Amino acid sequence: GFQGYCRCSGEYRGLYCEISVRAVSCNPTPCKNGGTCVLLENNQAQCLCTPVFRGLTCNQFSYVPCGDATCHGTQGHCVANSCICKTGFAGPRCDSTDFCATFPCLNGGTCVRTNEEPYGGCSCPAEFSGPTCSNDPCSPSPCLNGGYCVRKADNQFYCQCRNRNKGVYCEQVECFPSDATVDVLNIGKVPLSSLQIGSQVRIINEEDQVSYSPIIAFLHRELDGQALYKRVRTRSSTIELSSRHLINQR
Repeated sequence: GFQGYCRCSGEYRGLYCEISVRAVSCNPTPCKNGGTCVLLENNQAQCLCTPVFRGLTCNQFSYVPCGDATCHGTQGHCVANSCICKTGFAGPRCDSTDFCATFPCLNGGTCVRTNEEPYGGCSCPAEFSGPTCSNDPCSPSPCLNGGYCVRKADNQFYCQCRNRNKGVYCEQVECFPSDATVDVLNIGKVPLSSLQIGSQVRIINEEDQVSYSPIIAFLHRELDGQALYKRVRTRSSTIELSSRHLINQR
């Protein structure tokens, strides 16, 4: 497939033209959505963004359209309407950790990639067991992002996640930064902390008419009514969220 690149103007540089060549102060910080401002040599400022956002001031959503779904713009490539992940990432949108790249199998075990979370596992020799064939399922701990490994019967384990992480290994971020907002037509700003990643906003007005905000994109076709919905009530409308939808910030 075709691959493109960003041609930057004279004021910016970087893979996505995200680094300003101009002298920019970090006080006040120009970084949005939880980004961190750092001063480089020659008084150049750069925003270090959270995984969900990118851009000069972390004001751009990281996901890009890919067929009927989306793909993480910096952790994967969209090829023939499929999201192809870079090394170290996995999942249908390349926003999860690649098990085989993160947890090498011990004691002669072989890592086998799968299409479901956690997208891999170790096939151990008969005398070994555990997620990495180490016998002790929690040594070393397979839990990420500060998660605590709890031992279970039959040499099994589970991860107690912290800091709004989720997933078998606490490898996924559950919520947007608390200070981020999204603009919804005829409603105004809605805190992203009240919305869930991997959801798309559906608007229902007082006449029970359904519409989608112009910030919304990449609507999935298969809506079978089995998804768990979350409702956020505003002054004039109700916002519904499901795991089949995606929030896209402009």
